[in-house]
Amino acid sequence: MPITCARAALTSINVRDFGATGDGVTDDTQAIRQAFQAAQTLCISEQPIPGQAYVFSAATVFFPNGKYRLSEPLTPTANMLGEGNAILFQPDPNTDIISWDGAWRWHIAGFTFLGGRHHLNIGNPNLDTGRIIIDRCVFQNAAGC
Repeated sequence: MPITCARAALTSINVRDFGATGDGVTDDTQAIRQAFQAAQTLCISEQPIPGQAYVFSAATVFFPNGKYRLSEPLTPTANMLGEGNAILFQPDPNTDIISWDGAWRWHIAGFTFLGGRHHLNIGNPNLDTGRIIIDRCVFQNAAGC
């Protein structure tokens, strides 16, 4: 039976299942991107702008407690949920943690953002209708303004 959007909303994709370690030393960027790709295949809704590259997935990518080291910005294609002590760590002060032009219908909760240039560099031509929810997140030591 195929997974519908309603059923995908109840689905969590764990980044550890794709090789993310959360040890603060290993680069977890590619493993996290693979988890987003897996979530995206479960259910893709309509695109907000014709030809827009970014899509929304009803599934959620789950991050157990840990310090997830990044080497490049993330562009999420699914909602994100941190267990409570999940840290997204960018050691490079010139690189964003999340960079997403076209963010739409996105929910992120339960993270600490540490380092990097900008923690959340997100935008949408219609932010008033973008339906972006940022919940229970802590922001520390960004180098950019």
